[in-house]
Amino acid sequence: MVEILKWITPVILFFLAYIINEAINRNKKRKELETLKSLLLTNLEQIYDQIADQITANSNCILRLKDFAEQDLRLSRHYSNNIERIKTIPFKDIFQILVKDPSKKNKNREYYFERYNELYRILDYYETILKTLIIDNETTLKNLNNALEIWNKSHAQTITFKNMLLSIAKSKKLRPSDDSFIAGIVELTYQFIEKYGKNCQNLEVGYNELVIPLVDHSKKHSDDPRSAYLMQLLQESRYAFSETQSIRNYSRSGLEETNETLARLSPKLKAIIEEIKNKA
Repeated sequence: MVEILKWITPVILFFLAYIINEAINRNKKRKELETLKSLLLTNLEQIYDQIADQITANSNCILRLKDFAEQDLRLSRHYSNNIERIKTIPFKDIFQILVKDPSKKNKNREYYFERYNELYRILDYYETILKTLIIDNETTLKNLNNALEIWNKSHAQTITFKNMLLSIAKSKKLRPSDDSFIAGIVELTYQFIEKYGKNCQNLEVGYNELVIPLVDHSKKHSDDPRSAYLMQLLQESRYAFSETQSIRNYSRSGLEETNETLARLSPKLKAIIEEIKNKA
């Protein structure tokens, strides 16, 4: 009997140590998974909130794009390192967090594999959208600035042309009112500057309140050789306004489309968040 006990005792102690060690490891792994689950949920909820904030930022930019008086068209990007933090969690751990479901609602591993893939599709897509938003906004600002430079150059040349006409009239001892072509240009530019200032950067106002009246004035004096040069200057202004209008409309359309996409992503991400929360 003693011999048997001598033989069996180490075996029992070995298995007992193994069981205790396994229990400790399972408990340790459970705590690690709980920590990772908390980390995952925190970052996913922050991303969910960021999507809502990005939609709001896009909507505000859309409104500014509609208003030519708005010159600050920089787009706020609501993004932190949440996606990077999530991607540091090993696949097997995220998969385990998704799979663990004590309710046993007939959901097989393929279902959770799809949920895992869906989660990463959402994260990758959102990351791509954010990068595209910044690139598109930078391009928009650059193109608008180029159009504004053309506008300012044309406007300056128009004022220079008016001053040149006045100088010539003065050298001939003529008053502006003696020349209807000069008188019209002087009156229109004076009224505009008086109302909107010398450096009006609202191209919609400049186009409607100065360029179009000057074009109409020039057409009334189409038989005057000077009108051809004025029309050439105004053509540059018309081009700059047309470009600005097109750039703003294109950017606005892109942001509206992005908001529609984000609005579709948001509930999908929310569903995954709730599903993780409901697991024990």
